[in-house]
Amino acid sequence: ADMEYGGSTDSLRHMVVVDHERKAIVLAIRGTFSISEIVTDLEGYGVPFCGGEAHAGMAKMARAVWNQANEAVLASFKNVPHSQEYDQLIVTGHSLGAGVACLITVMLHHEKLLPPHIHAKCFAYAPPPVFHPLEVAQSACDNTVAFVHNSDVVPSLSVNSIRRLFAILSDLDDANKHLRWYQKLEVYFGVVIPGRLMETVAKSRTKPLPPVKGAPVMAIPAKTIVWLKEQTEGSEIFTPLACDPIKFAEWGIYIDNQKMIGDHFPAMYEHAFDCLLKGDDE
Repeated sequence: ADMEYGGSTDSLRHMVVVDHERKAIVLAIRGTFSISEIVTDLEGYGVPFCGGEAHAGMAKMARAVWNQANEAVLASFKNVPHSQEYDQLIVTGHSLGAGVACLITVMLHHEKLLPPHIHAKCFAYAPPPVFHPLEVAQSACDNTVAFVHNSDVVPSLSVNSIRRLFAILSDLDDANKHLRWYQKLEVYFGVVIPGRLMETVAKSRTKPLPPVKGAPVMAIPAKTIVWLKEQTEGSEIFTPLACDPIKFAEWGIYIDNQKMIGDHFPAMYEHAFDCLLKGDDE
């Protein structure tokens, strides 16, 4: 493959690759390097974007990346040998890079930024929810597939999901005040969770949140989210499960184990795919 690198202090690092085997041009976008970057990336409300609303910071970054990359992308289609055979642009990335890749794909379809014979697709790995409502970006969604590894928390992080989490914690705090002293000890030591607390969580998860301007229920703009779910911890046997992006967004944040951060990193995604390929070979 032929490669050209780009990026600056105002834009994510990215590269344009000519994939001769698949007859495609690939725009690959760098993700975050640390969890602190992820938290910073997600501190943003919605802004108008391509007929809907998008995460403010990532929408800005999507336009910055495309402004830098578009000349190299279009030149690659023009200059590659047998150029008439190359009619596909693949936009891809991980984490923040995946969120930006999704929004660039929305831009390409909504604003018709490519010549008519070039078709844009997106493969997003660990993207956060970045767009609302998905109906206005149907063409982009139909050409996007997102992947979520096991307990990775980042694809569930948004302003709305964090508001939901704080609402649940607030309701739990109120419910905890009515527990007897020995029930509080049982909760503290993980012996048993009183039914009252479980009911509180269940009710709080479905209780409508008061609307806040700029904080819609963002979702991952994709046709399908493929959840790479490990059957049992340490089994290295993964089952790919197809999930609806809107329902996935409504699930909110699950703080269920210590793997919610570790499962986010690229090496864990590579390992899951390796296990899937190994299982197919067997």
